[in-house]
Amino acid sequence: MVPMAELAAALSIQAMAMLVPGPNQFLLLTLSDRGPATRLSAVVGIATAGLVFSTGACAAIYFAGEATSERAFLLLNVLGSLFLIYLGARLLVATAASKLPDERMPDDTPRRQLAAFPSGFLVNIANPKSAVFFGSVFATTLPLAAMTPPDYAVVVLLFFMNSVVVHGAVSGAFALPAMKTVLRARRRLITRTSALVFLVFGVATLVHVALKVAR
Repeated sequence: MVPMAELAAALSIQAMAMLVPGPNQFLLLTLSDRGPATRLSAVVGIATAGLVFSTGACAAIYFAGEATSERAFLLLNVLGSLFLIYLGARLLVATAASKLPDERMPDDTPRRQLAAFPSGFLVNIANPKSAVFFGSVFATTLPLAAMTPPDYAVVVLLFFMNSVVVHGAVSGAFALPAMKTVLRARRRLITRTSALVFLVFGVATLVHVALKVAR
């Protein structure tokens, strides 16, 4: 049986943590001029990375495979960090060359819509905020050791949906006409700031992984 009080508290903490500015928000910010399908694809990608974290935490508790789970997460962190560094460098090069991505890029092709999914996934899988939440708050606020596999499925699904709702709301706010007008006026500054955030988080996560491996 899933304890409702602990579950509500953990979901509330997750929602508040997701609203704190970080790589996920800056990715959604850079996609504010894209269509709903592309923005939703990125949101689902972000939530899917959280799904990996929550599933791994449950599996580690159930099978007592913390060491294996940690190694898998470290590998995902490295891949996500490299993508963050690539994304940040690409944006910086674009701003330096005065060639920002077309803010009115057509959004009706499935390839462009689907491409936002791996971006969201990789950005969040390298997000230390997500790793800390699912490795600490999620694993300690909920009595995972006393739960059954069906309980795990319910909990994981609820955290996934919570992520979709919150990040979807953030993405929708960035896409409001008034907000888009402001964002377009500061587009170059926002792009450079987003690039620096991606680079800082990418490098910081790589250093964190290297320190953990060196122990």
